[in-house]
Amino acid sequence: MCLLHHLSANLSCFSLPLSALYASFQNEALEACGFLSLLREAGLLAALEGTKDALSLSSEEREVLYPFAEKLGKGYLGEEQALCRYAREGFERLYNSQREEFPKKRKTEGALVVTGGLMVILLFL
Repeated sequence: MCLLHHLSANLSCFSLPLSALYASFQNEALEACGFLSLLREAGLLAALEGTKDALSLSSEEREVLYPFAEKLGKGYLGEEQALCRYAREGFERLYNSQREEFPKKRKTEGALVVTGGLMVILLFL
């Protein structure tokens, strides 16, 4: 998400080439998993493919990112800005839905842990 904001903001303000935008982006976690080095060498799609196991993206996140990565850098400035905006909005929707679902999942997981503990106790009786 930070990369999307970085790309969007810098495309709008400075109209820099993607290689310069990639070079100026910093993120410790993405650097540690090798994503940023691949990004700078081969582009966004190659970085996503090369680090897909390390990134652990959900299918919904991949549905937003992969089309974005395939189209990025192939259009005019206005198209690039719209593409960034669309991807950012997609991630914001995903984030909001996950934030709403988290308390429900946490309650379910807690109930499963308690039920599993009770079952183990019953086994020993």
